[in-house]
Amino acid sequence: MNQSLVSRSGYQPSRWALAFTSGVVHRSAKAFLASELTDALCWLYAGDLDEAVLLSELRLLSSAVPVVVLTPTPSESQSFSLISAGARGYCHAEAAVQQLLDVASVVTTGGIWAPPELVSRLVTITKQLKVSSEDQVADGFQALTERELAVAVLVGKGFSNREIGEQLQLTERTVKAHMTNILGKLNLRDRVQLALTINRLPVH
Repeated sequence: MNQSLVSRSGYQPSRWALAFTSGVVHRSAKAFLASELTDALCWLYAGDLDEAVLLSELRLLSSAVPVVVLTPTPSESQSFSLISAGARGYCHAEAAVQQLLDVASVVTTGGIWAPPELVSRLVTITKQLKVSSEDQVADGFQALTERELAVAVLVGKGFSNREIGEQLQLTERTVKAHMTNILGKLNLRDRVQLALTINRLPVH
């Protein structure tokens, strides 16, 4: 999938340029949409936009393609606002190259990339809600191995891969492998959906 950056000033975060050496930069959402790159993942740089313009650009872009917002000053409140408005990902503008590649992989396969603190907040919220129907929980838990189930439960509690590894005495690589198996067996897209499912919240 092509990578495009929408940046009003033309600024490119240095690590984004390293991660996507053939990426294209546009000065506005309208300029990007005029390029007809319908198979692109669009990265929207928030550093030179006020909140109202940022939301406007995001809504315009997300009606056509998946969008990841890059910001030099991430905040929990902004992440909630932008993901609610249609962003498929939200991360620091100078995230490490490998993290940017991971974000692209998750988003282009239909998932949502959220900061760990946002996932933890979602978990906290869902634990406060009561859902009576067992049918709202994804089928397939019986297909998980004992270790996969242990990993899934810790994801539901808001633990990161590193913390899960420490709890279960596994390497982060092994935890990631278990996560891949869990998501496949439960037919879920990403960690956020798994956390919501574990806590018995409807997944859409």
